[in-house]
Amino acid sequence: MPDPATPVAQAVSNQTPPLCDYNLFTTDEALSEAVKREGAGAHAAQLARDGAAIGCAASFEHGRLANRYPPVLQSFNVRGERIDALEFHPSWHALMEGIAARGYHSGPWAREGGRPVAGAHVARAAGYLMQAQVECGTLCPTTMTYGAIAALRRDPDLARDWVPRLLTRSYDSRDIPIDKKHGALVGMGMRSKAAPTYAPTPHGRSAPRTGPIASTATSGSSRRLNAMRIWCSRRARRDCHAFSCRAVCRTAPATASSSSG
Repeated sequence: MPDPATPVAQAVSNQTPPLCDYNLFTTDEALSEAVKREGAGAHAAQLARDGAAIGCAASFEHGRLANRYPPVLQSFNVRGERIDALEFHPSWHALMEGIAARGYHSGPWAREGGRPVAGAHVARAAGYLMQAQVECGTLCPTTMTYGAIAALRRDPDLARDWVPRLLTRSYDSRDIPIDKKHGALVGMGMRSKAAPTYAPTPHGRSAPRTGPIASTATSGSSRRLNAMRIWCSRRARRDCHAFSCRAVCRTAPATASSSSG
C-alpha cells in the first residue's frame, strides 16, 4: 500500500474539477434565447463580455471569501471614539464594484436622450441571474436600489438628491454623508415584532412630520415612521433604507399603502 502521506495516496480521481473560467452567458442556451426573444438582443454582446468576467475563477473566489468571512462590527476606533462601523471583507467590495460597473443595480433606469433604453430591463435581469450564480448576498442592495428608483422619481426633491447617485456606475464604499459620495445604494428595512422571514403586509405606519424638523425638510418628503421594532439589512455601505408601510394622510382618516425611503 502507498504511504498515506504521499501525493499518490492523497490524489482524488472521482471528483469533477471546479466549475469556473467559463462564460455564464454564451454557455447558457436558454438564457441567450430568452434575451433575444424578449427584445434585448442588442445587449447580447455586452452580456457575453459580462458572462466571461463573472464566470472567471477570481470572481468565484470573491464569492467564497465574501461568505467565508462575515462582516465584523467595529464599535470603536483606535482613539476610543464610538463609530459602530461594519468592516467587510475586500471580496465583498470587489463583487459590489463589478455589479455597479455593469449597472445591475440601476442601469435600466438611466435614459438616453430623455428616453428609456430598449431592452435594458431584460438585459439587467439576465446579468442579475449570472451574478447570482457567483454570490447572492450582494444582490440585496442590488435589488433594493433597482426597486427604489421608480418610487424616488415620484418625489422631485428625493429624485434630485438621490437618483443621480444611484444611477452612477461608481461604487463608493466610504461611510460619509451622501452629498459627498460619488455613488449610493439602497438597503431593505421593515417593521416586525420578531425577526422577519418574509413580508406579507406592511406593519408600520408613516405620518407627515410636524414641528421644527418638518420645517427644514423638503416639501412632503419628510415622514415619521412609527413601528414597534425596525429591522434593516446589514449596513454594507447602504446609504438609505426603503420601507413598505401605510401612509397616514393629514386630511383623511383612511390609510393608503405606499413606500417610503
